[in-house]
Amino acid sequence: MALGIVAYLARAPLWLVGVGAVIFSAAQFSPRARAIFSPALLAPFWFVYAAIVARFVWIRLARGDVPGYFEYALPDARVLLRFEFLVGAAICYSALILGARFLPPRGRALGIIARLGVGALCIWASAEFFGQRALGATGSDPYAYVQMGVDFVTRGSFAHRFELFPLIASKSIEWFPLLHVGYRLPYNALGDAITVWSPGGALAFALAYAAGG
Repeated sequence: MALGIVAYLARAPLWLVGVGAVIFSAAQFSPRARAIFSPALLAPFWFVYAAIVARFVWIRLARGDVPGYFEYALPDARVLLRFEFLVGAAICYSALILGARFLPPRGRALGIIARLGVGALCIWASAEFFGQRALGATGSDPYAYVQMGVDFVTRGSFAHRFELFPLIASKSIEWFPLLHVGYRLPYNALGDAITVWSPGGALAFALAYAAGG
């Protein structure tokens, strides 16, 4: 029941809970399997159960809310009530317990599991980096940082000059469609505009552009 609530709140398929229940139930008929798939394997989920209770009290009784991930402008303790990371931590902890039982002694088992985890993480990160890399600066943030770096090297300023702006500045039309996403309205008649992001992140791109173009 408790794991079903966890799966529901974490938006995980409920059939996973059913599969787990079948495995644990079947394991009780074998002494060797019972030693592996014991209730202790699910002990890390007690932290998740506590988070569910705290979330219920906060939302239902205290009439509080839990903002989304992109709604946190400042550090906010309410992020702890988004317990997806607790579910992930509990799953990893249970996997460590399970692996330690398959690979005794425990110290050696944890070392093997840790190395396998690091290796899997490196493989996954490499696949993501090389498989989904962009061939240029795309979106708003990446482009703006690269453009700031280029402008700093070529113009000595992090501001970018939109050459078409003087042609429409006196017209009764909107100015924003002329600007790239992430740039504020020009602060002078020449079309110089700054981004909404700090220029500090563009320094690395400026050095790279100055070194290699």
